[in-house]
Amino acid sequence: MTLPIHSPTGASSMERWEQCPGSIRLSTGLPEPEQSEAAKEGTLAHEWAERALNEKPWPIGNSEMHQHVATYVAICNSYFQPQHQQLGAERGIEFRFDLTWLIAGMYGTSDYWVYWPWLKKLVVLDFKYGAGVYVSAKDNPQLLYYALGVILSHPHFDIDTIELGIVQPRCTGTDQQPFRSVEVPIADMWAFRLRLIRAIAATTAPDAPLKTGEHCRWCRAAAICPEKEKERDLVLQSEFQTLTISQSYNPQKLSEALDRREMLKAYLKALDEFALTELQAGKLIPGYKLVNKKGERSFKSMADFKAAMAKAGYQESDWLTEPEVMSPAALEKKFPPLKKVFKDSNL
Repeated sequence: MTLPIHSPTGASSMERWEQCPGSIRLSTGLPEPEQSEAAKEGTLAHEWAERALNEKPWPIGNSEMHQHVATYVAICNSYFQPQHQQLGAERGIEFRFDLTWLIAGMYGTSDYWVYWPWLKKLVVLDFKYGAGVYVSAKDNPQLLYYALGVILSHPHFDIDTIELGIVQPRCTGTDQQPFRSVEVPIADMWAFRLRLIRAIAATTAPDAPLKTGEHCRWCRAAAICPEKEKERDLVLQSEFQTLTISQSYNPQKLSEALDRREMLKAYLKALDEFALTELQAGKLIPGYKLVNKKGERSFKSMADFKAAMAKAGYQESDWLTEPEVMSPAALEKKFPPLKKVFKDSNL
């Protein structure tokens, strides 16, 4: 049987489905959202890295992506130097494992691993090209999942210690380093194996619970989730929607209402994205349809634009639009005396 590329209970989404087992059932049958530009960049970076590590041609250059891929490749290769190979080191690049025969739903692809038999050590690295969310190596279920996948796929490996590492060149976070790692004993992996089995089993329960949180941002079913709808209703029913400035209120309740507002924003964003995906798939939503969006063009360089216009024989007066009036705040900041002028003139 040919398995899908991504397991519903795979490593990359474990942070979500372990906390919200019901999200698996709720997401079943929903279409995959269109891949974002950031996701496409990440896919391309992984493809380049795989080719570079396998010593195959890849488009070497000086772009930002080239530099970050080169950083990842250098870190990976530092664990597989000639001296390591002479001592019997083994490694895997984009290693695909299928352990469904042992643990239902457990399969995936590990970016990179190296086994050092002389130290009884396994190194598992994960390449994160994204810059928006800092990823820690500590207590990282995705790394633990990949490590367990490698270990169970190589029962002959004699391992005492596992080093788990994140290579994230574009997001250095508080430690200001593109690479961060932690070491865990082999006993931790057997504990994680039991945790994984229990977590996967929880997703198959008929009454698998739903739980909202930060993990919802990656869930396909966020727009139709009953728990997210409850959050929305809490915001809409807030006592502050009819409160006047003169009335007293509980500051703690106001803080909680503001927190729920962010949840509502996330819910509305997920709702819009889900509706767009459905419409693009040809589904009918009463009262809504897709319309062509008019794109806005802009010049890459104003200096080059002006030079091209001058070369073509045009004067600035031919293409320069009417200047816009600065905002009152900007004018008052630039010309402080105007604040009194505006007040006296009732402007």
